[in-house]
Amino acid sequence: MNANVLKIKYRENKFIVNTMILAVILIGLLAGSVAFFRLYSGRNELVTDVQTAELQREATLEQIQDPQNLIHYFFKAVDEENLDMALRACPVDEIGLGIDTQMVIENMGEFSPVSTVAPSKQYREYFPLTSAELTSRYTENILAFIDAYQKYDGLQIKKIGYVYPEKQMASENMLRYQTICDTISADAVCEVAVLLEYQGKDYLAGFTLVSYYGGWKLLSFSSELTETTEDVLIREITDQEAQAIYNDAGAEELEEELSDTLGDEEKEERQDSQEIAEMIENGEALLPANYFVVNLAYGESPQDLMEQVTKYIEKGNLQAFMNYYVTDKVEAGERVSSEKLTQQGNVAENIQTLYFALLNEGVMDKGSLETLGKTSQDIVEEQNPGNMFYLDLMKVVYSEENSLCRSFFWYGGNIYEVDFVLQESEGGWQIQEMTDVSQVSQKEYDSAE
Repeated sequence: MNANVLKIKYRENKFIVNTMILAVILIGLLAGSVAFFRLYSGRNELVTDVQTAELQREATLEQIQDPQNLIHYFFKAVDEENLDMALRACPVDEIGLGIDTQMVIENMGEFSPVSTVAPSKQYREYFPLTSAELTSRYTENILAFIDAYQKYDGLQIKKIGYVYPEKQMASENMLRYQTICDTISADAVCEVAVLLEYQGKDYLAGFTLVSYYGGWKLLSFSSELTETTEDVLIREITDQEAQAIYNDAGAEELEEELSDTLGDEEKEERQDSQEIAEMIENGEALLPANYFVVNLAYGESPQDLMEQVTKYIEKGNLQAFMNYYVTDKVEAGERVSSEKLTQQGNVAENIQTLYFALLNEGVMDKGSLETLGKTSQDIVEEQNPGNMFYLDLMKVVYSEENSLCRSFFWYGGNIYEVDFVLQESEGGWQIQEMTDVSQVSQKEYDSAE
């Protein structure tokens, strides 16, 4: 085909050819823009957590399948005052991913934007908040148990076993355990008693354990059948009570009942209890880490801080949002304090309150379901964090006099004022706490300065 023919063909199909060329150019530009955006975003994305000295330790066990071994593991951590080791024995991840907030509200018959756990089973975006709150609560409970334990210098373990196994198999307790399982998506529940001796006297500690996929975790450091509570973790008992607590025949039957909750694969992968016990005794046992430690992030100004926070709210990245709150600074490889973990829990509760209020049109509802005129399903459906994608920052008004940052947002066709107390440090600006959420009029918005 000669040049003249090509020219004629081009004139006849000029529009189609030019359109195709333009399309190729646009596709190339688009691909380049996407690649650049991803590269830029990756370089500017927050590192949301810190790999502390504790979190850098690798697990040597995936799970502990024998309840007695789990108790020995916990007491090993208590003896060493090893908070990290003890936390790993608690079902932080399991409850964080499995708790049914709708069932919790239904069972309690009431709702609070602060104390009611976020619906992280229904909406995974809430998981960092639930995880931080659970970590904080378990941290407080572990430290409380260590304090109670250390009041008796030289306390010795005499026996570990199922407390009143025949009572655990009674219908009323089986129903109670099933309710717990349904609420936190567990497979089984049992109560374990630890008989302790101090200066010739017997003492009792009780634990409630939950099972997930064949492995046991410590749900609480008290139990109903041992009559131990958060206020009385270790109590003195009589010889008669000590003898009545354990029943070997009943324990075997209860063990069979608990084994029935295992799947075929879990039954085939049973651990050697003696081998695990030796690992615990030798200090070689460590369960997987199940909590995180937040990094710190700052805004260059109150305006920039609110813009950064809004960006991560829209992205649904609540762990990144937590970075912009004031908590203790911890570098990679350093040890984390219990105070830091408690601070994270407080931050999570504060963010949760903000979300619940904004998603409920600026109203911090709390009270009985009857008073609220809502069902538990209504409340959970209202808390869908995906709706926060439509949140827009309109204006920021900061007062140096009281460090109050009045941030105005457009959401769902309404204007909301969210008040934050800020703190400026060497690194920049951070949030101390959110203090109020309210829906405001256009006039109130216009007059804010």
